[in-house]
Parts: sequence; structure tokens; C-alpha cells
Amino acid sequence: LIRAQAAGVIVVVGAGNDGIDQDAVEDPSFPAAYDIDNLIVVAANSSQDVLADFSNYGAKSVHLAAPGVKILSTTAGSQYSDVTARFKNSLGKEFELGWDGTSMAAPIVTGAVGLVWSHYPTETYRQIRARILRSVRKVSALDGKVSTGGILDVEAALQP
Repeated sequence: LIRAQAAGVIVVVGAGNDGIDQDAVEDPSFPAAYDIDNLIVVAANSSQDVLADFSNYGAKSVHLAAPGVKILSTTAGSQYSDVTARFKNSLGKEFELGWDGTSMAAPIVTGAVGLVWSHYPTETYRQIRARILRSVRKVSALDGKVSTGGILDVEAALQP
């Protein structure tokens, strides 16, 4: 992270999927727990604009949320799906595992960083990071859960 910072690179990471408050535990998830100005830490939210139950959070250490539940992704055979696996339990009940996690939310923010930076190529990493964080869409369910209190809003981040 320090080398990336020295090179002017923004690093985007998932907050983790333990459902914990990163700020309140002795053993937080790393690299999400590092306090460095080129880092953006992302929680996962659902389509109902609430924090995913598995997502780590932290009013100080986690910056914003992005979609991280039932994400449509590429799969084997050049297909797309929001399901990673289907299986039956011993009673024959069918279950699906979705593409869920802060590891699905972080690439969405990474893409947004690239898009916004391409729109403002003369800005520094600090300016781009600040632009992304200040342009979130505020959501009451994220108040006290992420430092910005909001969800990634790419359209707002692209505004002058």
C-alpha cells in the first residue's frame, strides 16, 4: 500500500465478510483495517439499500458501500449468472449460492475510480478518492456503519 501511495495509486479493497464492526474488534480484517490515504474500503449493500448481513463495516475504517449481493458475473462457458452453485441438501431441498461478498462490491468501486479518473485525468489520487467519497448517495441504513454514510454514486462523482 505504501508503494502504491508513493506512485499515486488508489487501492480499493473489500471490508471483509465476517459481519463485524472493524472498528470494535481486536483482530480486524486486513488490508481493510489500514489507515492510509490511498485506500478505499468497501462494504457490501443489497438491492434494498441495506448493509449485507455478512459485510464488515466500520464508521471509521470502512468508507462506503457498493452492490455486493447476487451480483451478475461471468461464469464458465462464456455465460452470465448471479448464482455460483446450485445444490440439494440431504432432504432434497434446493439451494443456490449467489455471487455475494465485499469482493464483488470492491471491483465496482475500482471501475468507478477508473472511470472518474479518466474523466478528470489531471486530478491527484487524493482528489479522485475525495470525489468518490463525497459523492455517495446517503442512506440512513448506513449511518454509523460506513464513514460516508452512503453508497457509491458514479454519476454524482462525475459531476464538476
